[in-house]
Amino acid sequence: MLDGFLEKIYPILEQVFDENSIALQRKKFFSLVGDIYENEDFYQERINAFLEWFLVEADTSKVSRPVLGHILNRDAHRIDDETRRIAEAMIKSRRSVFHLVRKESEFAVLEDIFDRERFYVDPDPRIDSTERKALVESRVCVLNGRSRIMSTYLKFPDNIRKIILKRLKKVSRTDIALRERFLEYSFALFVRNERYRNIPVEKIAQSLDYLISVNRQ
Repeated sequence: MLDGFLEKIYPILEQVFDENSIALQRKKFFSLVGDIYENEDFYQERINAFLEWFLVEADTSKVSRPVLGHILNRDAHRIDDETRRIAEAMIKSRRSVFHLVRKESEFAVLEDIFDRERFYVDPDPRIDSTERKALVESRVCVLNGRSRIMSTYLKFPDNIRKIILKRLKKVSRTDIALRERFLEYSFALFVRNERYRNIPVEKIAQSLDYLISVNRQ
């Protein structure tokens, strides 16, 4: 049901922001999490992650946050009912790092590592191929009374999983701003670990610790 949502919204997004404005937001996002290139296996997934971030989380001077809410108010007449319902659910969605604590044929249980809230989400092929107790990043939304994951889905390998859980012990789980930075940190760690296989992941993690520093500006 979520298939094609971003493709439907993007042409409308281009009516609100010109190409240069979108490029600047993309530069801002990837300056935090690491540039990606078209020949990389996870290119499209990372682009989808950027678009979801832009629509829901980006802080721009042109429109109020979130951008998707502005689009709904401005161009509601151009959006079909199903796309509108998805957009409204996405505005209320939660992006986080989750533990996959349970898998059943009818649902999977994702537990937010920050506040331990659990989400019973619909089956998804990406979850089906992920082992229980894995650490994943995704965005959960509630649509038509059912919880689902959006386009973003990232399964952390064990070496990164251990680092993320270790760093989590040192940060405030109730600080919303720090929580957002922690998501930047985990995303950046994944991207750089995939790209620089010859560098120990511990060194990569240390180079990114500024992202979750309490003194970060």
